[in-house]
Order: sequence, then structure tokens, then C-alpha cells
Amino acid sequence: FVGRGTAAPVMLTFTSSSVMAQTCFTPSAAISLHPSGLARHSVHSVVPCNGASPAVWGSRNQNEWPGKFKLNTRFSEFFKPELSDKNMTFASVLQSTDPGLVAARASVATLLNVAKGDVNAAVLGGRSPRDIWTAMNRGGFVPYTGARVWSPAKVAAWLATTWGEPLPPNFASLP
Repeated sequence: FVGRGTAAPVMLTFTSSSVMAQTCFTPSAAISLHPSGLARHSVHSVVPCNGASPAVWGSRNQNEWPGKFKLNTRFSEFFKPELSDKNMTFASVLQSTDPGLVAARASVATLLNVAKGDVNAAVLGGRSPRDIWTAMNRGGFVPYTGARVWSPAKVAAWLATTWGEPLPPNFASLP
């Protein structure tokens, strides 16, 4: 933009958010958001996502599900440790309104969104939804080196950004 000592004007065009994909945040970007909601990290910390929510996945027909995943796939076939009800299927987890299953719903929806290609796996910081679930339930999920352990509620809130939910205003203070 600068040539021969003179600056050339630059015009930027922004697309309406209704046309753009949702913006997902890597774990480090999510935790360090400015109160205005803008990331203080580089553009590489945000990734476009077009994931579907647990409610949307729970209402879809089998032919809309990616690859090997089925409505009647047992949660315990893909996620360890298992839920207390070992027979819960992906569909029953996604359709549940039990507040105790919020992290399980988010994990299943994220697994399906990544498998379908609607969420870039890079947003998960190099981990799979299965790895995140296991970490949450075995000592806690540490999103990046030097971070504090995130609670299942915080992980679920972060994963919800992959289907368009904003981070809650109190995200940084969630355990």
C-alpha cells in the first residue's frame, strides 16, 4: 500500500453478518475476548463456523446426518466416560432438556458438525470433541497450556459458538 513514500487509500468492504458464517473462537481467543466482544488475538484465532445446534440435530432425519453417525448410535460408543444411562443414544441426548446433559448435548452436536464439515476442527484447538469430553470428565478440560481447568458449563458455552450462540457476558468468570 505504500510506494515511493506515499500511502495509497484502501477501501474495505464488509459483508453483512446474515450472509457470513458464524464466527467461532479458539479456546485462547474465547477466554481473552475484550468486553466489547472483539477478539484481542490475531485473525487466526477466529474461524468461520456454520454448525447446527443440538436442537437442530435432534430434529433432523437420519439421511441428514454425516457418515457413520446414526440417530440410534449410543453415546457410549463414541464418548468415554459413559453417561449414567449407558443406553442413551445420540438422538436422546440431543433431544434431552436435562440441564445435567448440557455438555453431552454440546459434545454430540460438535462431533456431528465437525464430521459434516460445517465446523472447522481448528476451532477446537487440535482436539476432537471426544477428547474434550474425556478431559472434562477426567480431571477437567484445560483449553491451552497455562490455562485453568474449564467446567463442563464453560466448555458447553464455548462449543455453542460453533452454532451461532454468543459467548455469555460472564464467560471469563465461569469456572
